[in-house]
Amino acid sequence: MFGPRPKRQRLEFQPGDLVVKILVSTRTASKIIGTGGAGVKALRAQSGVTLHIWENKFRGLQVVVLGGPRASVDQGVTFVIEKLMEEAQAGSQAAQLPGEGDLSDLSVQLSVQLLLTPNTVSKIIGAKGTTIAQLRQEYGCHLEAEKVPYNGEQVLKVTGQGDMVQQLVLRLAEFVEGAGDSQQVANNDYGSYGIDGGGDDFGTWSKGSGPKGKGGKSVVATGTFAAPMATPGKGHGGYGPSGHFGEMHSLLQAEQDPSVLSSVSTIQFAIPAESVSRVLGKGGIFSKEIGRNTGVKVVIDPPVPGAETCVVTLTGQVGGVNRAHCMVVSRLLSQY
Repeated sequence: MFGPRPKRQRLEFQPGDLVVKILVSTRTASKIIGTGGAGVKALRAQSGVTLHIWENKFRGLQVVVLGGPRASVDQGVTFVIEKLMEEAQAGSQAAQLPGEGDLSDLSVQLSVQLLLTPNTVSKIIGAKGTTIAQLRQEYGCHLEAEKVPYNGEQVLKVTGQGDMVQQLVLRLAEFVEGAGDSQQVANNDYGSYGIDGGGDDFGTWSKGSGPKGKGGKSVVATGTFAAPMATPGKGHGGYGPSGHFGEMHSLLQAEQDPSVLSSVSTIQFAIPAESVSRVLGKGGIFSKEIGRNTGVKVVIDPPVPGAETCVVTLTGQVGGVNRAHCMVVSRLLSQY
């Protein structure tokens, strides 16, 4: 029998603070924390940045949350990327052939994955992709944004030479600051995102095609629950809560559980900007019809100039949200 669930730690920030999230392996997370938490303590003392690592994983990776004033966050970002470079360096040396010479941290190829709000990603992409193209040219790095948001966040992957990746990620913090909405997702819980934070890869930005679905077919849009069944647990080493998923059979029966179906939930997913009118209908007739038949509040964010997608937010009881999601996708697939 499980006892009562401890309350999940909630991060608090001051007005004007920004939050940057970086995905790292468990090994890198351990390097960041340091022996007895020495790494985190030293960074906090030096920079004043809030650094927290959620124990619940996102797609098998741990989420490092850096928050505070811009200067403090920049120091935190530099610290985390240095640890990522150490990890990449170790991997490169292990694969290096004899006589190939030494590899420096700065020259090693590095990939950094950030969790950003759709608003931030839109600013990075820019009108018709002009901003992201300029960033690629200026830093010599490849930037790839996954098209579908998860719980109000999108994955942006930056790949290139170590020192240039570091400089580019620091530059991207400007876009996070400019978007002004990073605190809204600071406390997202990833415990309900698949088993052990797993989940499917829904594809990346590719003009003219949606994210890949099962069987290689394209799907129009998808989303994820905003943690209605999150299972935060006891804190682990003082640096983040550890999650548990209960008994497997209980999860498999969740779709028929009345208490689950009647609980309030929110999902967000992206649709093509050009298809917004198809979902709304003339005078909002279709979106109102969806809301009336499901009891769900339907909100479609206004298109951001240059963005290819808009975010749809559905809020209501889980059963109604599921039906509303299907209705929206049906409108996207309709010819008229």
